[in-house]
Amino acid sequence: MVAIAVEVPLVLTRLAPAWRPLFATAIWTGMRKGELLGLRKSDLDLEARTITIRCSYDSDTTKGGHVDVIPIADPLKPFLREALLASRSVYVFPAADGSMRPEDTPLQDVLRRALARAGLVNGYDHGCRRCKGRSAPHVEHHADAARRHCPACGMKLWPKPVHRPIRFHDLRGTTATLLARAGAPLVVAQRILRHSDPRLTANVYSRVDLGDLRAGLNRIDIPAMPMLVAASSPPPLVPLVSPRDSLPRATPRRRTMKKCGANTKMRRNGRRNGDARKWGRVRRLSSLRG
Repeated sequence: MVAIAVEVPLVLTRLAPAWRPLFATAIWTGMRKGELLGLRKSDLDLEARTITIRCSYDSDTTKGGHVDVIPIADPLKPFLREALLASRSVYVFPAADGSMRPEDTPLQDVLRRALARAGLVNGYDHGCRRCKGRSAPHVEHHADAARRHCPACGMKLWPKPVHRPIRFHDLRGTTATLLARAGAPLVVAQRILRHSDPRLTANVYSRVDLGDLRAGLNRIDIPAMPMLVAASSPPPLVPLVSPRDSLPRATPRRRTMKKCGANTKMRRNGRRNGDARKWGRVRRLSSLRG
C-alpha cells in the first residue's frame, strides 16, 4: 500500500503519462477498478467538480447497486482534464482503440513497476547470473541496489527489486488512510468510499502506525496548568540527614575486660596439678589391691 502522502508523487511521476490520470483518480477518489474503467465523460462535471459513479465496467450499476456522487479534489482536476483531452472515446480511461479496457487489465503490475522505479520496495535480491548458470545460484538480500560482487566467482551481482505485496484494490486503503491522517472524520471517509457500514471503513481500510498514534495523542488540547507546571520544576537539593544524627551524641562507655593476674593463673594451675596427683594415687592404689 502507498502508505504516506510523500509516496504519492513519487509513484505518479514514475508512471507512464497514459496511466497517470487513472492512478491519480484512484488515489484521490477511492474508486474501484471497474468503476474507473467504466467511467464515462458524461459522468464528470469539472465546473461543479463532481464525479457521478453509475456503473462498474459495462454493467448498469456499481457494486453497491446505487448511484453516488463524490467531489473532485483540487489536485485531481488537472489529471482529469488531461484524461478528457487525450480520450477519443466516450470513456475517460479507454484502451488504445477507444473501447473500454477489459477486466484483466494488469493495473496491479503497472503499479508494482512504478513502485520499483520509485524505490518503494522491500529491499533487493542481488543474484549472480554466472553461478545460476552453473546450477549453484548465489543470492544476497540487501536494502539498497548498490553495486556488489559475487564472493564465489567475482562477477557483478544483479539487483532485483522485491515488490511490496500490493494490489490495485489496496489503493482504496491508501485513500482512507490519507483521509484519516489528514484529520477527516470517519463519516467523510465512509461517504467517499461508499461503504454501507462505517465499521468496514474503520477496521479494514484505515491503517495506522506508531506515528499516527503519537500524532493523535499530540492533538489532545488541555489548558495550561501553571501550578502543576511549577510543581514539576526540580526541588532544591537538601542533604539527606537522619533526625538521629542531629541529636547530641553521648560518649560511649568502654567495656573493660577483667584482667587475670599472675596469682589467679597460678591458683588455676595448682588446682589442675593437685587433681592430677590425686587421680595418680588412686590409680596406684587400685593396682596394688588388684
